[in-house]
This record gives sequence, C-alpha cells and structure tokens, in this order.
Amino acid sequence: MGKSVSRIKEYRFLQGNSIASRLRSTLCLLLAALILHSLAMMGFEGYSLFDSVWVTLTTATTVGYGDLAAGAAARA
Repeated sequence: MGKSVSRIKEYRFLQGNSIASRLRSTLCLLLAALILHSLAMMGFEGYSLFDSVWVTLTTATTVGYGDLAAGAAARA
C-alpha cells in the first residue's frame, strides 16, 4: 500500500515538471522560429537586422503595418 501511494506522489511530481518542460520547449521553438525568420528576411530580402526583426515581430503578432513586406522590392 505504501509503494502505490509513493508512486502516485512521484507521478504527480513528474507531471508538474512535464508542464514546465513543455512550456520551456515551446518557448524555445518559438524563439528559434523568430530567429530563423529574421535571418531569412536578412538573406532573401536584404533587410537590415532592425528591419528583419521588425518584419518578424509584426508578422508574428499579425499587426502588419504595411511599411515593410516580404517581396516588396521585387514588386517595385
């Protein structure tokens, strides 16, 4: 009886760490995607670091001010 109770407590403890681990993993993946998008804007569109980060943040937050857009140089 004592072993099953300790296993339940251990499972609950591991479950708590699992949520923190998932959150950390998700945030790391989001940060990696934002960095990759910024690098892609610098490489493919020729934007400066500031402009590429600006486009990335406005795209990720779906604000889209329209001041910069991917492919705008090709259309001009």
